[in-house]
Amino acid sequence: MKIETVWKSEKQFIATDDKGHSVTIDAQESNGGKNIGQTPAELLVSALGGCMGITIMTSLENYDEGVEELRIELEGVKSDQIPKRVEKIKLTIHIKTDIKQKVVDRVVKLAHNKYCTISNSINAKIIVDVNYL
Repeated sequence: MKIETVWKSEKQFIATDDKGHSVTIDAQESNGGKNIGQTPAELLVSALGGCMGITIMTSLENYDEGVEELRIELEGVKSDQIPKRVEKIKLTIHIKTDIKQKVVDRVVKLAHNKYCTISNSINAKIIVDVNYL
């Protein structure tokens, strides 16, 4: 996975992956941003929601009952202390399906604890190798 993040103006950046998909990143207005994209912390929380959603749907798509609706509300809490970080994320999963509750419970737990790359990454120590030219 390769992503290039390029500064556009003020606090705005465009991050583009090696398949050509782009996302706009911006700072909060209180930090000089223009509110034209999600902040990096919001992207992290969004990535978790997307990962959990994809993982859950992948697990449930083969059931005859199917899924009528899946919506995930996420609330991230940022620390005011240094080092800055997202210190808590609350997920509320809304799912409409006739699939047995016991199955859905198991799928959600497995998604969070085993199969969602973002969830597992957040819960692990990630090695970040920073270089500059």
